[in-house]
Parts: sequence; C-alpha cells; structure tokens
Amino acid sequence: ADAFGDDMAALLDLYPGLESADEKAGIEFMGDHMFGARAYWYAKHHAEAGHLTRLYHFSRVPPSDDQTAGAFHAAELPFVHGSKVPVFPLTDEDEVLAADMRRYWTNFARTADPNNTSGQEAELVGWPQFDPADPKWLRLDHTIVAESVDRVDRYEIFNRRTARLVADMAAIGEP
Repeated sequence: ADAFGDDMAALLDLYPGLESADEKAGIEFMGDHMFGARAYWYAKHHAEAGHLTRLYHFSRVPPSDDQTAGAFHAAELPFVHGSKVPVFPLTDEDEVLAADMRRYWTNFARTADPNNTSGQEAELVGWPQFDPADPKWLRLDHTIVAESVDRVDRYEIFNRRTARLVADMAAIGEP
C-alpha cells in the first residue's frame, strides 16, 4: 500500500487473490511488475522518443503438471536460439513456433525489419510497430497473433510508481 498508494485498490481488483496471498495471483503480479510493465515502459518511452519499437509477449506455457509460473522469464530463449532444454522439451507445435521466432529475429538482424519475408516461402504474421496511443504487441504461442496489449491498465499502475521513483531520484540528484 505504501508503494502503490491510491492505486492499491485497483491492483487488488486486477489481481484477485493478491490480498490473501494466493500463489497464482502473486506469480501473475510479480511477472507483470518485474517483466511485463518494464518492457512496456521501455517500449513506450522508446517509441515516444521517435524510435521504431516493437513489443512481444511470449505466452507459451511449458507442459508440466509442476509448472506454476506460466510463461516465465527467459522461457522463449530455446525457441529463439533453437537450443534444446531437457526440462522443457519442444513439441512439434513448439518446433513450428521456434522456427517462426527464429525467422523474426533473423529478419530483424539482417534487415532491421522482423517482417521482411522476401525470398521466404511462408509469410509471417505482421509484427506491428509499437504506438503508445494504441499499444500492440506480437503474442507468441502456438498461434501467433498481433493484438492490442491486454495488460495496459496493469502496466500503467506499475509505471506510475516507476515514474514517481524516477522523479524522487531526480529530486535528490541521483543518476
């Protein structure tokens, strides 16, 4: 409550079970706070500065009965790099997703445009440019879709706190 002030009630509404320390609500809160909101912050500020910006949300959840963290931080790395991870073996659908992800990253490295499919057999779903006025991302899962960022309300709460912290640091002369 001290950290989020007037936004605390909204956070409790957005993360049902957070107040009672529900594990699922806590994991979702932590993932959004530590990773999603920060990526959104950087994308928003980068785009507002006039730079071409793209945002993605990797949502492929590892197939395990013991897995509770959802599509956790860095779970996309085996997909991007084509590496095999024994704790997360890739299914046939995962291999298709991995091939498409490598095409996006390779296209970007070659041409600065992840959507550049010239000379390639199959088209990729268009990865939209990030626009703070209408934020969209590429959701990467067995179905790849360009869609509106569905967590803007959550991210904006976290980022209001970040903006307050940045302002406080600036006021005391911290870099």
